[in-house]
Amino acid sequence: AFHIISECASDFLPNYTFNASTNRFVRCVIEFGEPVPRDNPPSQQLHWLYGDKRLTVAYGAYHANCSKIFGIRHAIATLNVLGPENLSLIIDELLTHLQLKIDNVLVPYVSELLGAMPPNSKCPLYDYKVSG
Repeated sequence: AFHIISECASDFLPNYTFNASTNRFVRCVIEFGEPVPRDNPPSQQLHWLYGDKRLTVAYGAYHANCSKIFGIRHAIATLNVLGPENLSLIIDELLTHLQLKIDNVLVPYVSELLGAMPPNSKCPLYDYKVSG
């Protein structure tokens, strides 16, 4: 469970955005977080992967398309591996991480922006179809 929490906090939250048309998270073109150092996967003989070289190339092309998304199937598979008893731990840790990011990173920027705005600033009128 702690590995999934650290992966979500260091890679998933800063580098994925939700795509409403496909209902899944898609990896951003621009990475906002620092690259996560990972070990290289162990090298395998081709006949141990998918049978032979042709099948390995075919499945590799399929997995290349799916490696930059995170959908509901991935969330269900993660929940099946962890079990429902760890779901509350993951949600609590991720919410704590997001709260710390908001307090330590976002609030200083917003306070500086508010300090730079003129004191007589008003929201646009609702007649302009802008809710403020």
